[in-house]
This record gives sequence, C-alpha cells and structure tokens, in this order.
Amino acid sequence: MSGLTRIIIEYRINTPTYIAGADQKEPELRAPSFKGILRWWHRASDARIVDKPSVENKIWGGTDKQSGQSHVFLSVVKGSSSFKKWQWDRSRLARFNQGRGRFTKNGLAYLGYPFGLRGNRDRCAITPGQRFSLGFTIVRENELAFEDQFSIVASLWCFSVLGSCGTRARRGFGSFQPESMTIEGEGAEEWQEIFNKLPVLDRINSPSALKTAVSEAVRKIESHLGRFPEDIAQPHLYSGFQIKILNPHSDWESALNEAGLRLQTFRQRKEPDYSLVKKLLNSPRHGMSSPERVTFGLPLNFRFSRVREAAFYPQRISREQEKLPERLASFLFIKVFKLGEPFYPAFFLMRGAVPGIHVPIRCEINHQSYYLKRAEKNLLEEFFESL
Repeated sequence: MSGLTRIIIEYRINTPTYIAGADQKEPELRAPSFKGILRWWHRASDARIVDKPSVENKIWGGTDKQSGQSHVFLSVVKGSSSFKKWQWDRSRLARFNQGRGRFTKNGLAYLGYPFGLRGNRDRCAITPGQRFSLGFTIVRENELAFEDQFSIVASLWCFSVLGSCGTRARRGFGSFQPESMTIEGEGAEEWQEIFNKLPVLDRINSPSALKTAVSEAVRKIESHLGRFPEDIAQPHLYSGFQIKILNPHSDWESALNEAGLRLQTFRQRKEPDYSLVKKLLNSPRHGMSSPERVTFGLPLNFRFSRVREAAFYPQRISREQEKLPERLASFLFIKVFKLGEPFYPAFFLMRGAVPGIHVPIRCEINHQSYYLKRAEKNLLEEFFESL
C-alpha cells in the first residue's frame, strides 16, 4: 500500500462483548464506538491536555473552527456479520453460586447483573474467542509534530492493552487484546519506530510480561507527554500505575467469576456504610459523612426493608460551578487477559477526582437533598491494596 499510512491491529475477544447499534439487540462493531474509546485513552495518557485542551481536537478532530477533521480515520476491517452470538443464561452461570438465598454470592452474576434483568434478556453479545481487526489511517501527517505522533501511538497502545468495549466494559465484559499489528504505506517505517518506543503489542504473553509492559509504557508515555497533576478530575495514568493479576483459570467464566467474587465479598454489607445510611434514613440531616462505598462510583442506591431508599449523587460545591453529571464511573477497571493458554482476571486503578473524597456528595431521600461531608477513607484504594 502506498500513500497514506495505515495501521491494522487484530484483536481477540476474551469475554462477552455487549456492543450494538440503536436497538441494543444484535451485536455490531461500529467505528464511532471505538473512536470514542480511543479518545478516552488519549485524555487518560496525554498530559498536555491540562494546559492545552485543544490538543485533543487537533489530533482527533472537533467541531470548532480551529480543529477540523481527525488525523486518524478508524474503520472496522474485519468483524460483525460473521460473529457468533452469546446470551446471558442464568441457569448455566448458577454453577458459580456460593451460599443460599439473599446471601448467595456469584462473582460473574455480580459483574453482569444488568444482563439478567427482564428488559435485557434478549440482548446478544459477541461470543468470546472470536477476532476482529481495526484499521487506523493517518492523514495529513505533515501537520503532526513528533509529540502528536507519539500521542496517537500511546493512545493506540493503551486502547489495545488496557481498553475494553461495550456495556460493563469496566467490569470485565468486552475484554479484548491485540494479537498482531501491521503498518502499511509510505510512512510505515517512521510510525514503526515510534511504536518501538513502547513495549511490543503482540508479545505480551505472560503475567510478568504484562506487568513489565504496563509499567514501562506508562513511564515512557510520561517522559514524552508529561505528568498529570494530582488533583485533575480526568481519569488518567500516573507514575507507579499498577495492574494486579489474579489466579490463572482454564476459561473466561471462571476468571471473571473470581474477579467479581473478590469485589462482591469486599463490598457486601461492609460496615459502617449500612449503619451510617440507616442512621441517615432515620434522622436525615446535612453534614453527615458520605458512605465509603461512594468511592467506587456514582450513583449509588441503598435499599432497606419497608421500601426505604437512599440515593447518592455528585454535588457541586457552589452555584457558580458547572453542574456535575449524576454518573461518575468507577476508576477501578477489571479486564480478562488470555496469556498463553490460561485466562487471568486483572484489576487496575486510574487516578482522578474520587467521589466522596474529592467530589462532594448529596443524598436524596423522598425527593429531599442532604449535603454530606467527605468519606472517612477511600474504600476503592483499600480494596485495590487488598488484592
């Protein structure tokens, strides 16, 4: 291929991938969905956006007059029509049940709880073990500085190694990993040299290789693109970024079940959250402490007998502050890797403004809001350190 440079990466799907079009029924790989994930990883890896927010639109395109079209055209090269479909089957997944009644634990059901709900039972996912390829065509290369080129490569690296896609992507579903990469066109040699500055994508084949690759990649990305400030809200990579890999399993179900069981066991009926929320329900008032579990992401609902409920949301500090979204996704990511023959569940933790610690919280009871003080500790970090 001559002319434009094109990077083609083939991926293996490791866990059911709920990614679809408007009806959310049939699985479909769509370029815009992947483009959004790729931009997210750009914002998580390129610290230049702190002082120069225009960097993102310069590379990936924007609607303002200064931005223009993206320098990276993304296309689905192989996939979609031939995929085998996978549906949630509660009876099959019940083999992971531990205990009985309301005390039953099932890590896989815990991570994929919305898929078993009545309105989602007809949804289909892409069956694990299948492959797809994405093409990334670089245009107007002469307008890109070296830092911009490296930023594109860093985004592709993070997207490929740390990224997942579709519904419940942060909880282990939609896990994929790179298997091969080719670069074509006149600029192939130059782009290959930039990729060589980071660990080789398709040679990460063991837990130790994965840990080493992630550590080395984050260090090199920081050296080229800068370090994020501690207090920035945007989820981002940081010095000392860790990925914690759990036990090997013979199949993806067992791997994802272990990850979910670790999380479910830690969060289930942990004190003092339930006592604190019951106290708030019985005597609502401003200034009480936020439940520690809000650090895992918002919104968060507590339900008790007699249909009592407390819902927790982000709260802006002042009227002048921009209104916060009611959903703040968790900084904790779960992903399943196939390293050799076994499947490994892995956790990693992004840095950013944590709900209840850096972001104030409000509680809603019977349509009345109560403003709470910060949580006493970051339960998210406590869980990550316990792995």
